[in-house]
Amino acid sequence: MDVTTLDQGYHLLHYRVKDTSGIWSVAKSHLFLKNTIQNALITGYEYWFDQNFSSRITRSIVPSVNPIINEALDASTLTNGLHWFYIRTKDSTGFYSSPISALIAKVDFQGIGNEITGYEYWFNSDFTNRVTQNTTSAGNVVLLTNLSTTSLADGLNRVNFRFKDKANQWSIVYTQEFEKTDSVNQNNLIINPSCDLPLVNSKIPFWAEVGITGWTRGSSNPIL
Repeated sequence: MDVTTLDQGYHLLHYRVKDTSGIWSVAKSHLFLKNTIQNALITGYEYWFDQNFSSRITRSIVPSVNPIINEALDASTLTNGLHWFYIRTKDSTGFYSSPISALIAKVDFQGIGNEITGYEYWFNSDFTNRVTQNTTSAGNVVLLTNLSTTSLADGLNRVNFRFKDKANQWSIVYTQEFEKTDSVNQNNLIINPSCDLPLVNSKIPFWAEVGITGWTRGSSNPIL
């Protein structure tokens, strides 16, 4: 089949057959790629945010088969919150790849003097009944509290924590598994082998040291 008059790229081939009665069949279509250029190199790329394709940024790079792109992206025009980032590359034949997309979050902390201002927790998947607490604003917070588990069934449960800063942004959720048991002896500590969070009857002694850049949970029975 002669395709010399076609440009490089994707095309649709349509065909149909005729029988001895002179009747034609329904047309069939087939998508195919014409690519007669071998060893094409990546020569550039362009990127844009959300649906703002008209304001895309175009860059040229040293031609390469597998380039590594390392650029600080200008997001100054974006509002705080979630956005879509798109990028596509161009090869030495002038063709662009399909765009690759990624969901990003922009958070501007400049001028805020950011600190932790509160936290909330909930058990298992019961996010609706989460408990929200405020804390004294600080860059690092030591959380020491007893969590009531009287409404939970005996057995394995999960406690979920997240923290809020002055920009009203929430941290990722930290989840810890623990075992609740209806123990008569209040001095007994029940520790599940898969975790390190004990339970004394219906109270969880929980503490954590939290900072703006992250937080790590400490021993559930600290020496203060």
